[in-house]
Amino acid sequence: MRLIDADALRRNMRFTCSEVMAGTASYKAPLDEIDAAPTVTQWIPCSERLPKRCNYYIVTDFGKVDEAYYDSDGRWFSWGGNKLKDVTAWMPLPDPYEGGEQDEND
Repeated sequence: MRLIDADALRRNMRFTCSEVMAGTASYKAPLDEIDAAPTVTQWIPCSERLPKRCNYYIVTDFGKVDEAYYDSDGRWFSWGGNKLKDVTAWMPLPDPYEGGEQDEND
C-alpha cells in the first residue's frame, strides 16, 4: 500500500488527451509521483502466515502495538525479554530513515 496525496494527484492529472498528444502535458509525471510515494506495510495475521524466525517485527499483542523478536523456536519476546503470548498480527520493521537535515535539538 502507498501513501499518496490524492488531491495533488488529481491536480496533476487534469490535462486533456489532446495536451498529451501535442506534447504539452505528460501522463508520466503523475505516475512518477505515485512511484515516489512511500510504501506502507500492512498487518499480516499470524493465522495466515508467520514471519521468518530470528528477527524483529512490529506486532499486535493483547490489542497494543509493540516491537518484538521472533526466535528460532517460534516464540515472541518483547524488548524487555518478556514472552508475548497473544501476538495476533505482525509486520516487518520499516527501513531506517536516510538523509535529510539533522534536527536542531540533536
